[in-house]
Amino acid sequence: MKILRDLLSTLYDEDQYMSLPRLFCFVSFLIFIIAWMLEQCFGVPFEHFAELTGVYGIAMGSYVGKKFSEKGK
Repeated sequence: MKILRDLLSTLYDEDQYMSLPRLFCFVSFLIFIIAWMLEQCFGVPFEHFAELTGVYGIAMGSYVGKKFSEKGK
């Protein structure tokens, strides 16, 4: 499947190594989407969206920090 291959390819840097900040960001976003879908579509209550948003914010912060550190190279 092309869409699955494209999604998984976003986890890798230009040098073909897996990026930990990208992985952390991808997984936290995926968990956020799954929790939202479960609550909206299946009625499964989830009361920790604030914490999940915080985790995603930390993940994005580490990714932005990585990009800034690579910019100087």
